[in-house]
Amino acid sequence: MATGYFLYHLDKTRCGGRILSGASDTDCEIGGILRQQVREGDPVTCGKHEGLFRVCGGMGDTYEVGGVLKEWAGSLDSYSSCPCRARFVPTVFSHYYESDCNAGRVAERAREAEKKALIARQDIMPENSLTGAAVAASTAVLVFAKSVLRGTGNTDAGTAEEPQTNIGEMSFYRSSPSQPAPEPEL
Repeated sequence: MATGYFLYHLDKTRCGGRILSGASDTDCEIGGILRQQVREGDPVTCGKHEGLFRVCGGMGDTYEVGGVLKEWAGSLDSYSSCPCRARFVPTVFSHYYESDCNAGRVAERAREAEKKALIARQDIMPENSLTGAAVAASTAVLVFAKSVLRGTGNTDAGTAEEPQTNIGEMSFYRSSPSQPAPEPEL
């Protein structure tokens, strides 16, 4: 598992640019300078191209800005939107994270976005509308279901016992010694 570092304004890009600002309410004094932690979408310059660009990608943990969730920028997951697509060079090594520390949150947000997209498609295309069950089944977390009779994508494993015929062939194996047990010595 890789270790990444949170990014702060004034950190540089590998192409020579610099992050211009971060979250105004996350001031940290680093080396006698007040610096803000950076989020996805914060402004950045490029060392090779003119203009203002944005921080793309985040490490999974979110920060609310005007009712919109933005992800914190991290050295493993973020890059500049400049033509160089440059990575960032962190300068603060006391604030770090592990590469998959927020994988669950990222997956949950992806499922929520997919659910919203399905609902939006249902509103746009009423002739092909998805039923509530289809929306729920497509966004449900898939788990092992013990019966082939429950249908594809169904996560309901049931509460009652099911006959073995719903699952498939069954066999029992028992080990037996290949030779008789030795007689104990007296």
